[in-house]
Amino acid sequence: MDKEIVKAWASVLADRLERPAKEIAETGLSAYDFPANEEVEVRFDSGDSMHFKFAFFVVDVDREKIAVFTEHSGYFEFPSKYLQVISTRVEIYTGENFED
Repeated sequence: MDKEIVKAWASVLADRLERPAKEIAETGLSAYDFPANEEVEVRFDSGDSMHFKFAFFVVDVDREKIAVFTEHSGYFEFPSKYLQVISTRVEIYTGENFED
């Protein structure tokens, strides 16, 4: 299933990953494609939500879909009309004298 999603989204992924679509369709994604400090939250109009670490999302406006690609939890497609997707970059600095 994941290979099918990657092939279907290869042209959109090419823009995000700055690699040729053909290469992405043939070889898939690697751990290097997933930013360690990026997280994605999908919020549905029903009030439900999903949260993914080591993830990114892409949008296909023509197909009215979004896809979320996660390093550890798989790849997901959603219709784009009734949801909100938030991508955050998590950056944490902890000073040497910080006490938790």
